[in-house]
Amino acid sequence: MENSDSKDTKKNVSSQEIYKNYNTKGMDKNNKKALNIGKTKGEKAMIEHMFKHPKTGRPLSYGEMRMFYG
Repeated sequence: MENSDSKDTKKNVSSQEIYKNYNTKGMDKNNKKALNIGKTKGEKAMIEHMFKHPKTGRPLSYGEMRMFYG
């Protein structure tokens, strides 16, 4: 018997779906900047950006990164 929790429930989210909230109050400046970097420089650059503090540039832990880009 298969457990329903074992099924992969992730959805593939299109960039169109991500950007539909770009100009709403639902997306803050940190997330907008990260998306712009991802769109222009690629996913790897976006992830590197997200693991640096937006003001000081110091490296962030995963938990700290989620506070900015949660």
